[in-house]
Amino acid sequence: MFGTQSCKYCHLAKQFFAKHNLPFTEHDIELSDKHRDLFYMMGGRGTPLLIVNGDIIHGFDESLIRAAL
Repeated sequence: MFGTQSCKYCHLAKQFFAKHNLPFTEHDIELSDKHRDLFYMMGGRGTPLLIVNGDIIHGFDESLIRAAL
């Protein structure tokens, strides 16, 4: 997950992952130039940007996350 600390949708995504015991790795694009560059290379235009089983999901969309799982 590429996000920021102040992003409310990032917090919703983290809650979803925790509720369903889904492991994830978080990359803060405000703190890491490397991850910010990757975010934009993947077409990032808002946070969170999620990669679920190889699918790129822009924003927190529970139905898209479930479909990718």
